[in-house]
Amino acid sequence: RGYEVLASTQDTSHRLVAERSSKMALLFIILGGMALMTAVVGAVALSGTLTINVMDRTREIGVMRAIGASAVAVAGQFIGEGLILGWLSWLVAMPLSIPVGKLVINTLARVMNLELVYQVSPAGFLYWFIIVTILAVLASWFPAQKAAQTSVRESLAYV
Repeated sequence: RGYEVLASTQDTSHRLVAERSSKMALLFIILGGMALMTAVVGAVALSGTLTINVMDRTREIGVMRAIGASAVAVAGQFIGEGLILGWLSWLVAMPLSIPVGKLVINTLARVMNLELVYQVSPAGFLYWFIIVTILAVLASWFPAQKAAQTSVRESLAYV
């Protein structure tokens, strides 16, 4: 009889741990999805900013092309600017993410009535740096191509 009670208690504790683990996995998937959506929205905003930048600098692009800059050099300039903006945003976001992360974990711990421990992952910083780099290059690619395809004649005639 004592063995049955022990087995029942173990089954219940395993079930509770499994339920809690599945809830935490779902929570991490939702938070990861939100982080990725935020990064994609940032990439779209970067692309829009660079597109406006290309339009504003049409005459400058024309002068660069007129003095011999290749299409690759012009495109590289805008991709470089996109990378710099992406890396600066990463640099600002990383220190801010630590107190915000602590706040989120503490709030989740209170709401879910769990003991959660906040840990900073250096690998996570590196992963986000890589993600930001990829998104910055992708966001910069289309405005850079538009700048590279601008002809000298049309850019210098642009007012």
